[in-house]
Amino acid sequence: MQTSDYLLSIGHDPKGKRRILFCAGDGSRKTIRLGKCSERAAETVLMHVEELVSVSLAGHAINRNTAVWLDEISDVLHERLVKVGLIKPRGKVPGMTLGAFTADYIESRRIDTKPRTIINLTQTRKELLRYFGEDKPMVEVTSGDAIAFRLAMLGRKLADNTVRRHLGRCRQFYKAAIDKELLQKNPFAHKQIKVAVRGNPDRRYFIGREVIERVLAACSDDTEWQTIIALARYGGLRCPSEVLALRWTDIDWESNMITVRCPKLEHLEGHETRVIPLFRELKPVLRQAFAESPTGSEFVISRYRGGNKNLRTQFLRIIRRAGVEPWGMPFQNLRSSRETELNETYPWYTVCTWMGHSREVASERCLTVPAEHYARAAAGEAAPPGSAAQNPAQYMHAGARKGSHDQGHEEGKTAFCGSIQGVAAPCEPTEPQPIPPRGVEPLSPG
Repeated sequence: MQTSDYLLSIGHDPKGKRRILFCAGDGSRKTIRLGKCSERAAETVLMHVEELVSVSLAGHAINRNTAVWLDEISDVLHERLVKVGLIKPRGKVPGMTLGAFTADYIESRRIDTKPRTIINLTQTRKELLRYFGEDKPMVEVTSGDAIAFRLAMLGRKLADNTVRRHLGRCRQFYKAAIDKELLQKNPFAHKQIKVAVRGNPDRRYFIGREVIERVLAACSDDTEWQTIIALARYGGLRCPSEVLALRWTDIDWESNMITVRCPKLEHLEGHETRVIPLFRELKPVLRQAFAESPTGSEFVISRYRGGNKNLRTQFLRIIRRAGVEPWGMPFQNLRSSRETELNETYPWYTVCTWMGHSREVASERCLTVPAEHYARAAAGEAAPPGSAAQNPAQYMHAGARKGSHDQGHEEGKTAFCGSIQGVAAPCEPTEPQPIPPRGVEPLSPG
């Protein structure tokens, strides 16, 4: 094979060893020995050598494909390209070790990044250095290394979504290095490395009202904790971010509306806040909290705002005190349980607007099938009048999940088990129950 512009050609000897022959800019003939390799591999080298010769003669920027190829080739071939004057020797760029660069990057982000994000980046850095070491040059990490890193984390029994988040942040580190023109390739951008977080049905539970009322009763001496739980379960707020961001001025008592501040989405224009109804299950809890709040209080939750407050740990204690077995993702499952309830009454676009996410996110990560639905369908009972099941426009599918369910929409019911106004039905002790697993076939009465 030969190209006429620079007199490039592939030669080989009787032993099958190949070499690239070309004419340099000063007219001298150069040879790059490849050793034993396939014709196709030699043609790939020839293509990139032609680009490098063109760069040396015309002075234009090297194209991305060749730059990436140079990052990936062996030190032996790289040295042979150096000897013929096509490229410069590989050198360690100051600060380009994994330890140094990631530390500098995290420090630089403290100005425009939330504390929780800094914590997450720091945790990913620890995972990265645990596997590769502090002094590993970033340029030496290949896509194969990144895939092996992923498998190592999974081998340590880290959850799949946890691994995906770590890989996404590693991709972020390398993108920053590329933006600074310190690297040409992001090894964590390989198609086998997935970073999108998926819903995990094995950790999804429907938390029925009878269960949450027992939990609320278990912290009856702490109005703020009752408010935290009610905001998550009956308001559908993200906890802790949206719950702790709620101010008393965000509650419009006259129009029965709440403006929810969304720290998670505030970087997206138009998603800084959303408006939800002041649901009747939530109103008496907030009224009581407002009556007991210190004069001049700005935030609805004031005692549990410090960075040293671990809401999850305390919530698990309250759940156990109520005689209930703790469920996975304690706050997230309160929020998703509320969304499941609302979808039985309102159109999906209304519910998604109130919850502050898309229909796809709701289906993938939030909606559950209450155990009561299975029992009702197996008994041949019709869907309740006005439910989403009777209105296809309001129906949104959710795969089989876990939990128990109590409609609890009758007039007069409250967030407490008969403790407010004495109108709520008595509670029967019920635990969140896993729904039997299903296969790929649709559910059927048989």
